[in-house]
Amino acid sequence: MIARDEILARSAAGDDRYPLLTIDEFFDGNDDEQSIAPNQYGYGRPDLAEIAGRLEILAADPAVAWVRIQPHEEMFEPDYVGIAAESVAICSSMSNEDIDARLDVHSLMAEGVFEGFSYAEEDYCEVPEIPKGYTPFTLTWSLTRLPRHVSDCVVVFLAYKTRRRRKPTSCHTRTWTGASSLPRHVSGGAARGLAYQDRRRRPRASCHTRTWTGASGWAFWSGLWRNSTMA
Repeated sequence: MIARDEILARSAAGDDRYPLLTIDEFFDGNDDEQSIAPNQYGYGRPDLAEIAGRLEILAADPAVAWVRIQPHEEMFEPDYVGIAAESVAICSSMSNEDIDARLDVHSLMAEGVFEGFSYAEEDYCEVPEIPKGYTPFTLTWSLTRLPRHVSDCVVVFLAYKTRRRRKPTSCHTRTWTGASSLPRHVSGGAARGLAYQDRRRRPRASCHTRTWTGASGWAFWSGLWRNSTMA
């Protein structure tokens, strides 16, 4: 498995962008099951070896130009220990439906693949060439698949941010909070509501990042979520 220091060095050499990693770099010798899709680990998500095996089979298909692991932004924080992946990038001439079927995303406890990268493409370095007729897709896991022990007497707070960061200019931020986008079993005593903010911030700038406040960080509070707090 690639060392965190090497990833950081490659990031620094790439103008502080996120280097895409090969399957072997991320998975070979990696025994940290929570280094990717930690929210689903222990609740049906296959182990790392199984995920790596499926990706390797997919990567061998002539309709796939390359497969890369997209690092998680949090692993670049100074106090972070180890490595972490946000998602998987797949460059293919197949449709997203075909990729979903080939990987069996349902059994991976993953979402269906979508076109593009987790963050803005310009926020990555070491991106392989995208051949004509091929499209980059992203395989990702989200908090919409939470463990069933989340009970009705618990208020669940989920924050999702998409923000731009790099050299000081401007920043576009979106934040979703609340329980309305959570599984159906989170109901009853748990208040439901969704707050959406779309605002401009300064002096942040042009790097697209996503942060989940969830299972490596999802927070649970007892009591009810008051609608007045969501204005």
